[in-house]
Order: sequence, then C-alpha cells, then structure tokens
Amino acid sequence: MPIIISVSNHNGEVFTNFQMFAIADFDNADNPEGAKTPLKSYCEQLDAHNLNYLVTESGMKGYHVWVFFDEPIHTKEVERFQNKIFHLCGFQFLEEQRWLYLPPDYDDNKHLDEQDHTIIETLTALGDGKMIKALFSMHPKNRERYELPYTLEEVLTRSSSDIQTEEEFIHAEKLIETLETNSSNKILEIAEISTPPLLEPAITRNYKKLLNRETRIRFKIPPISPEMDAKTTEMLNHILVVPCLSYCLDVSISQPGIYYLRANIVTTLANAGYTREEIGYLFREIINDDADNANRGELEKQVDYWFRKRYHCRCDYYQEVDNPKFCCSEPCGRRSPYQPEPEPTHIHLTRIKDFEPIYKICEELIDSKKPLVVCPKTTRAGFTTALNIIAKERNKKILYLVPRTSISEKTFKDTICLAQEKKGIFINGFVLSANQKACLVRMKEAIEYEKKHGKPMAIEIPIPREDCKSCQYRGTIVQPPPMTPLYKSDPEHNACMLETYRIQRTIFDSGFTTYAKIYAILNTPSEDAKEMLTDIEDYDIIVFDEITQFVEMTSFQIPIILKWREYESTQQPTYNYFAELNRDLEAFMIEKGLNETVEKIHYYCDLFIEIFADDTKYKHNEKIQNPLPTDQRMELRLNMITYLNTLYNYHTATDNGVKTIYNTLTLLCEEFWYAQKLCTMEHVLEINFLVPPRYSEVIKWVKNLNAQIIITDAVLPHQDLKKVFGPELEEFIIGDPQNTAETQLLVTDTRNIMPTNLFADEDRLRKYIHSIIEIHGNDKFLVVCPNITTAKRFIQMFPSIPHENVTWYRSNMTIGVACNLRVMVTLSTPYAPVEAFDWAATDIKGDSRESRRFWKANARNTFFQAIGRVKDPLAHVLSIVYTYGIKRSGLEDLLKSCQGKPNITEIAAMRGFDNVHTSVGDYWLRTGDCNLSPNETRVLTYFLSGGGSSTIARNINIKKSFVDKTISKLLL
Repeated sequence: MPIIISVSNHNGEVFTNFQMFAIADFDNADNPEGAKTPLKSYCEQLDAHNLNYLVTESGMKGYHVWVFFDEPIHTKEVERFQNKIFHLCGFQFLEEQRWLYLPPDYDDNKHLDEQDHTIIETLTALGDGKMIKALFSMHPKNRERYELPYTLEEVLTRSSSDIQTEEEFIHAEKLIETLETNSSNKILEIAEISTPPLLEPAITRNYKKLLNRETRIRFKIPPISPEMDAKTTEMLNHILVVPCLSYCLDVSISQPGIYYLRANIVTTLANAGYTREEIGYLFREIINDDADNANRGELEKQVDYWFRKRYHCRCDYYQEVDNPKFCCSEPCGRRSPYQPEPEPTHIHLTRIKDFEPIYKICEELIDSKKPLVVCPKTTRAGFTTALNIIAKERNKKILYLVPRTSISEKTFKDTICLAQEKKGIFINGFVLSANQKACLVRMKEAIEYEKKHGKPMAIEIPIPREDCKSCQYRGTIVQPPPMTPLYKSDPEHNACMLETYRIQRTIFDSGFTTYAKIYAILNTPSEDAKEMLTDIEDYDIIVFDEITQFVEMTSFQIPIILKWREYESTQQPTYNYFAELNRDLEAFMIEKGLNETVEKIHYYCDLFIEIFADDTKYKHNEKIQNPLPTDQRMELRLNMITYLNTLYNYHTATDNGVKTIYNTLTLLCEEFWYAQKLCTMEHVLEINFLVPPRYSEVIKWVKNLNAQIIITDAVLPHQDLKKVFGPELEEFIIGDPQNTAETQLLVTDTRNIMPTNLFADEDRLRKYIHSIIEIHGNDKFLVVCPNITTAKRFIQMFPSIPHENVTWYRSNMTIGVACNLRVMVTLSTPYAPVEAFDWAATDIKGDSRESRRFWKANARNTFFQAIGRVKDPLAHVLSIVYTYGIKRSGLEDLLKSCQGKPNITEIAAMRGFDNVHTSVGDYWLRTGDCNLSPNETRVLTYFLSGGGSSTIARNINIKKSFVDKTISKLLL
C-alpha cells in the first residue's frame, strides 16, 4: 500500500506549521533525465553548505531531496531556506513554492511548454498541512516503483526506469541509518532570516525569461467611434491626475523620438485594466503624429510588446534617475502609477530620497556606537522609521520602549512597508499588545461576548492571559498579512500571537513594547518572563521613546473623591472611592463565597478601607507609607496574577465591577504614594492617590545590557536626564532634518483665554470656528480641545464638524501618529492645574516650588506634540494651526526648548471682522508668505471683504500709497 506522511508537524489536535524536514521536488514530465541537471546543482549547493541530505526517485518523472533537522522549524523559514538555495542555483522564481530551471539552449522565441524545462517545488504547507509519499512507500500509480533513497552519484548514473533490486532496498536502509540530521540553527543562518532574501533580481529575470509564456497577440486598432472616443477620454483622465503619467504624455506629444516614456503609458494602462485595442487607439488618435502612424503595424507591435511587459509599471523604475523610464520627480502618495487616487497616509512610501537627511543622521548615530545618548528631535521627523531601517541594514536588533503600543500597531506597518518596498529590506517585527489582542483565548472570549450582548466587552482591569503551558493553542503560529508586524492573534485560523512570539522571539529583529510591560516582566517570577528578559538581552539597540511620559508622569493613580461643580451636580453625584469599593467587595464576596484567594482579597481591601476611608485627614502632596510590612507587600505582589485571574473571571461572568478591588490591591503593592487635593475645571474638590513613575528599576536593568541606549522626545523633560541615566549620557541632536517647521504657520489670537473660560464667550468662539469652516470646509481641519470634557461640549456646539475631527491634548490622535489633515485649531492651552505637579517637584526635585517648571515642561511637550500632527513630514505641503485663546507671548513660551519651531504670525485686532485669522491662514496656504505686518493684515482683510483702496486707507487711517502697494503684493 502507498504510505503518505504530513509535511507539517501535528500536536494531536492541529497542525502547528512546523516541519522536521525540507523537501524539494524536481519534476520534468516530458524528460525526467532533464531534471538531473538542476538536481545536481541543488545538491552541490547543499554540499557547499555542509548539509546532509537524501535523494529519492519520486516515481515516474522526477526526484525528491530530503533535508532533515534536529529541531522543528517554522514552515515559512523552511521555505526561505529552500528559496535561498534555489536562488544560489540560478533557478527562476515562478510563483509561490514553485521555481523553474531553464536549460542553456532555452529558446526565447518558443513557448515554454514547447521545450525542455524542470519545475522545482518547495512542498511546504501552512494550515491543514500537505501530504507526501513516505520513504520506502509504493508509488500509487506504478506499484513497481518505491520512494527509495540513493546517493547523488547513483541517481545521476541510473535510469528512472531501472528495476529496483533487493540490494538497493538494503542499501537504502543503510543510508537512512547513517544519515545525520542538520542543525536547525544552521538552516536559519543559511536562510539569512535577518537579511533580505535577495529574491527580487530572480523575479525580474524570471519575468524576462517567461515573457514568451504570454504569446504575442496580433490585434487591430478599431476605427474612430463615439465609444472608443469615450474610452480615450477615460484613459486621459486617469493619466492627467497621476503626475508621472502626465509628464510622460506631455513629453510624448511634444518631443520626437520618445520611446520609454511612451512605454510607461502602455504598461500603466495595461495594469489599470485597459485592452490593447483601447491603448492603441489612444496612441493613434492623441499621441502619435503622422510619421508615427505611417509606419504600419509598428504601433500594434510596440503596444503588444509593452502590454506583455506590464510588470515594468513600478514606482521604483519611474523614480530611478538613471533609468530611461524616469518620470517621477515628486512624491504623490500612490503605491503604483496605475493607482488612480493617492493615499495621503502613506505619502512617504513613494519616494525614499526625500528622507535622505534623517537616514544619514541615523547612520551616523548608530555608527558612532555611543553607548548612551539623548536625541532631541522635532515631531514627525521620521526618526523612528529611519532608525528602524538603518538598524536592520546594520544587522542590529532594535527594541522600542513606548508609553502605549496602540500607536505602534498603526505606525510600525508603515515602517515595514517602506523598508520592503523601497529599500528591499525585510523587517521581522512584533508589537507586544494588550492581552485581549495577543492572547487568542481572551480574544475569542471578547468575540463571543459581543455576539451575545451586542456590544464590545469593556474590561475595566488589565486582562490576564491564559495559562500558556496548558493552552489548547500552544504551538500555533500566526501568519500576519504582508508587511504587517505580529501584534494580534488570528481567531479564524486558531493561531495565538503570544504563542507565536514565544516560539519565534529569537528571530525578530525589531519590536515595540511598553514601559509598563517591561516593569511587569522584571517583577514576574515566571519562566516565561525570564526567557523574555534573556531574549531582550540580545538586542543591540534599546530606544526610550517619548521619555517625558516615562520619567515625569504618574505610573498609577486612583481618584478617591470627586466632587462635581454645581452645573454638573444634577448629572454627577459626588464620587467616593471607598463607598464604591465597599459595594464591589460585598457583591464579590456574595458571588464567590469563601476560599483562600477570596479571603486574602477581602483582607487587603478591608485593611485599606479601615486605614484610609477618612478623606478629611489628607493634606495635599502628603506622602503616604504603605501600612503593609515589606514581606507581606512582596507576598501580595507575587500573588497578583492569581488575584487578577480571579477578578477577571468573576467580572466576565457577572458583569459586576471589580476596578476598585484591583486598584486597591495594586496600590498596596507599592512602597508609598502621594495624596493630591485639587480644584479643577470639572471638580470643586478632587482627591487622588498617585504613584510616582517607576523608572529606576527599568533603567538600571537596561543599562546593564550590552546595548546602545537611545533616548528621544520632541521636548525633553524638566529634570536633568544625566541624573536619571547617569553622567555618561551624551547629547546627539536630531533637530528638524527635513525643515518641516518652515512649512507650518501658527496664527495667534488677540487675547489669552484660560481653558476654564473657554466657553465664557460662546458667540466669539462660534464666529471664530464658522470662519474656519467657511474657508476650509467642516471636515478639513482637526480641533484639539484642552481635555475630554471640553471636547464633548465642543461637539455639542458644532454638530456639523465630524466627531472624529475633534480630539483633545494627550489623546491617541495627538501623540506619535500621522494625520491626513493640514489644518488644525487648538482651543486654549493643555489643561492641568499647576498643583497637579507638586508630587513631581517633591518626589523628583525635593522642592515643591519646582511645580510650575514641571507644569510648563509638560504643557510644552503636549502642545508641540499636538500641533505636529498636521505637519507634512516631507515638508512639501504647507500646514496651519489657528491657536484660539493663545496670544503670541503664550505661544512663544509654549515653544521654548522645542526642536524645529514653526512660523508664528500675530494677527491684528479689527473691530467688526471675524475672519482676520482665516484671511491670514488662507493667504499663507496660497503663497507660503508669513511675513505680513499688522497693517498689511488689516489691508488683506478689508480687501478680501470687497473694500477699495481709498476706503481701506480711510478706515485704517494709513496712506493710500501703502494700501496700493500692499494690494499689488497680495495680487502677485
């Protein structure tokens, strides 16, 4: 009986996408002897790499080559290994898992199927696996043939039709018994997992060789007709909106002897779905002159030729200056010339040359090998992307520590795309996301919850992951979409992200994780945590991104008392944390009953209530010591995972609140915390317990690694970073290498308005915003409010502005992300009482009088991050920020210590005019001129309102000659 085996490993329940061997299948149906030449070449490459292998006759038309491993290797890595060897052999890439060998006498003028060729397959498989004949198995069609191993010399000298003898079976057994497995690490080294697999040249050559597979089509260009004219108009409309094609058309029509630019038009239109006949009609009627059309048959021949070479339609061909197809001098945001509409969010993908300055800076930074550097930079400088790519080019592993990974999940994909599409670099990256994305069990629970209740599962505490060791999805592998980092599980294919990371974490070259995650891992006494730390120790570069958020923001905060202002009191009663904790704890005890875990949780919460429930005794900025003895606090910390799992299971089963219980346990893990009493925009009294940033342990651990440490932010923190990281810290200024600041203008207001008084003059605010809507449209600008409360009220005032266009300082939309819009309105300054930073002044500086300096540093960082969202990173498109409620002096203060300060213009106060700011803004966007004097601004505003020069001179009380000169300037 024929015996078949699975190529992929199986864990008893599912295929794991891992293999213990690699098989290459050489098939030549018409000439099996012809397969021996590529077979020999392949085996010689294996010999050159000192790899052991077996060669078998696959049956009637080819051969198999088996390479066995000492440990399982993921399928994709096996395929990369085989592709590498195929490439070294000179085989031509045909399609996924299929390569082609063409003999030296291959005739380009004949169809592929009409001459000798050998197909080589990798025989790898994902998902449900792939079956193959086992060694010694009978062939299912020819029962006299068996899958017997031979030496290469034996295969090359024997005929596939020779009868297989008993001696050959005995010899085959000895080959199996003496064969040694190959080191899986060596296989991965050969595959060059950490470097580009160099497949692109093979793909190009493959297309050239296989051009004759698509035989020449002889066609006739249709006669003139309304239908063909309409199709021509459609093609012209496509050409004229794409800058590179428009250039090709202009040159082709206006200059003689143009060849390759005409070819660009053919290949692009072919990829856009137009036929040979339609493209030929366009050339005959629009592009060609009489001399061109007089050469009968040549047009049809060239259109057909380039139609079959439509793979040449690529941005990198069009952007290469020395290439005869060069026609792209400006980026346009398209991924390919045949894409009709640009993608503003990926505008940087079209031309890497624009980012050369930041790449050179990153090369200099990494090559300097400075062990500890701080890098002040502007916003949207491309630094994170460039550093990632240069690190990969230098074969260095890089890890980014960030405040939150939600931003990285979006921006990291752009980095991978840019590296692969424009630099030929393959970055294998990950983002350690929250467990609801990373843990497949938790993700499926959330999916089922939403199906059952019709709403997303809103978990108010950290989500614990499932016990990985006993998980049913252990060993499964997620295959992220192309050019996407590993950051979430795949429920459709039952593949877990955490398992994928656990198995593959040694092969990643770039990753993102949060400061909180690293701190948690350092304090988790598990084997998984130790392994993760060991892997991180192998990274060559550690980046502390947005350092201010790490060293000057609280790591944990609990609101104890929230007493709402009177206008809110009908909707919001006074919030008392201890009353809430009592209710949550009582419901928890009733539902769960008594056991050791529940009793412990009850003990800690009861103790907390007993000691801290009297909120009248707290003084502002009072340092509170944890009442638990050190050993008891350490015991609580060690058991937090158990308590978290208990609370999570209870919460998901009952939908009852557990946040106060979890927060209480978390706070009691700390050595001390501060009490904070504030009067805020929303509350007449706000009492918080807050924990200072826990950075010392993380920094100490990272500094002990043999890695280059890079610290960065748009505005550096107030405290001296040399005291945080050590006196050896050096400065390496990134600045604004693209000069993006020159393309941004901030238009000041004529008065300062505190965030608390933002809506005091609603009529003025309405007129200010309506003027912006009139000039820019209601969905073409981003509004940044002082906080979420003011954002909600603003949305109520202006329902015509899309909700997604309204955000607030420190939101996910104002830190570290790209934005398609180039117009912004900031409403007053970032909001936080100065007293909110007393804890920082006391804890970090030991002097509460330093609070205002911490407050200013935080406001500057927050404001500068926000306005940077609308900047064009290429510095090609102008942007503008209308700063409502901030005068010039306030702006100058907010922009201190910033890298790359934008232009600032101060508008003139004009009674009766509500559009002075938009007059200046519109003029800037049209001209790029930001140097108007106050009187020139007045003239501009009057002139745009329809006033004549005499009227303007009289109303402003200035000379008419000045008005005339200014109007002439404006008209130019």
